[in-house]
Amino acid sequence: MALSHKLLDLKARAQRGARILVETCAGLQSGEKALVLCNPETRDVADYVLAECREVTDQVRHEEIEPLTIHGSAPPPHIGPAMLWADAVFCLTK
Repeated sequence: MALSHKLLDLKARAQRGARILVETCAGLQSGEKALVLCNPETRDVADYVLAECREVTDQVRHEEIEPLTIHGSAPPPHIGPAMLWADAVFCLTK
C-alpha cells in the first residue's frame, strides 16, 4: 500500500474512533456541552474528537494544558470550572 493510502486509512480510522468515542461511549447529544482537554503532545488526537463533538453540538470547549508531573495530580485551577460546565469531558492527556 502506498504511503498516501496508508495515511488516508489512518486518518479515516482516527475519525471513526473519535466518532465512536463521542457518540457511543460518551453518548453526546445535541445541546449538551463537551470539554476536550489535551496536552501539546495529544493535540492531533484532540482535533479529531473536537471535530466529532462539533458535529453533534455547538457547545464545545477546548483546553490545552502542559502534562502533569505526577499521574493523578490536580489539573490547573481553571480546568475544574470547565469540567463542571461540561456534560461530557474528554481527557486526552498524557
